[in-house]
Amino acid sequence: MGRFSFLSVCAVVQVCICVAHALDCKDPNGLTISSPADVAALNKCTNITASVTITSSAPADIQLNGPKSLATLNATAAKSLHSISSSSLVSIDALTLSDLPNLSSLNFSSLDVLDTLDLENLPALENCSFGWSLGPRSVVSVVKTGLESVDWLKWPVSISLNISSNANLAGISLPWEAVDGSVEISRNAVLDTADIYAIKSIAGDFTVEGNGGLKSLAFEKLESVKGDVRLSGIFANVSMPILTTVTGTLAISSTEDIDDSCDELDKSNIKGRYDCISNAQKSNPTSASAAPTQSPDRPPLPFSSNNPEDGEEEDTSDIATGAKIGIILAAMILGLFLVVGAVFFFRARSRGKVREIVISAPIPISTSSASSAPSVHSIGRSVSDPESPRLESAEARVVGRRAGDAGGVRVVLNGEEMKEVDADAGGGGNGGVGREASLRSMSSVGSEVRLVQHR
Repeated sequence: MGRFSFLSVCAVVQVCICVAHALDCKDPNGLTISSPADVAALNKCTNITASVTITSSAPADIQLNGPKSLATLNATAAKSLHSISSSSLVSIDALTLSDLPNLSSLNFSSLDVLDTLDLENLPALENCSFGWSLGPRSVVSVVKTGLESVDWLKWPVSISLNISSNANLAGISLPWEAVDGSVEISRNAVLDTADIYAIKSIAGDFTVEGNGGLKSLAFEKLESVKGDVRLSGIFANVSMPILTTVTGTLAISSTEDIDDSCDELDKSNIKGRYDCISNAQKSNPTSASAAPTQSPDRPPLPFSSNNPEDGEEEDTSDIATGAKIGIILAAMILGLFLVVGAVFFFRARSRGKVREIVISAPIPISTSSASSAPSVHSIGRSVSDPESPRLESAEARVVGRRAGDAGGVRVVLNGEEMKEVDADAGGGGNGGVGREASLRSMSSVGSEVRLVQHR
């Protein structure tokens, strides 16, 4: 009886321990791995629904042999971390590892489910392996790692695939028929093989650019891309024989001679706009040595994208164009008002000025008797004064006022100002100038003006 009681107590204690561990595995604040003891505690859990974070003080080698499922596993800036492995984990929702300079090995041999894989800035990572039965996933990003191969990418990706800036990556093979998101393979310095032969459709952008060793691109089964296609590098040949639909823009650029490939595009039935640039300059990516070949039935358009903000940018451009037109019209109207105002201003200003008309023709003076001598008087003496020298001719200036001023003219004879007389009168009083001289002096600039004696 006593022995039975002892066994019962042991069983209860063991159940309590398991329950305690289960509670720890569900901690809403997340769990951390900072020591070997933390690793041992997690290995007693079957399902870890909390987020697990590997800290900078974690042991160099972490082995999670015990748990079957894990919500998320994160590690950032843990400089001492060298390897992570698990032989028991079947499912991980998200695995995010970044800025781990010494991490060299990643091994999850039984893993079948991995929704998100994000590996970034892992320069020492050379070995990475997952279970062979791993199914379709949502997001895969492998950026700035030391990996030489990504052959473990046997399963399709539904949202995005980004394989970029991996200095040692020599080849890539994607044996999928469709990608339900975007694909980017960029800036892998020694990549010389990209086997994407099976892909028929891509539901997002498709980018292959800046891969130092990639000399040929062949997408033999690719039919449609629901986004932009950007292909650039040093390749000498690009083949997309059955591509017919590109929702965005197809842009191809190579530093090598791809004129033949561009010609093939001209003959194709691609629905969408494309640019094809052969012999692009290496030193200045913003310019090209050869003009791009463009789709003949469509005008040049800027690159399109699936970014929802693009519509806002187009609206802003329309507003800017309308504003420019408004400014130009306003400037034209303002300029017209200024011209009209200037005309009226100068006309009003000129009314108040006296215009001098210089007549260079000689003015003959009659030599008749004193009774009929001209009575044009100078200041202080008469021109016809018998005691004065007889004037055979004289130089005269007739200075007239514009309309609107007081009527009359001024006559300057041989440099002396004559008396002002009424221009409208038929003849003036003593010293007046005849009507003919007055009228002619106002209407015949530069013509001969005769001074008529006043009788």
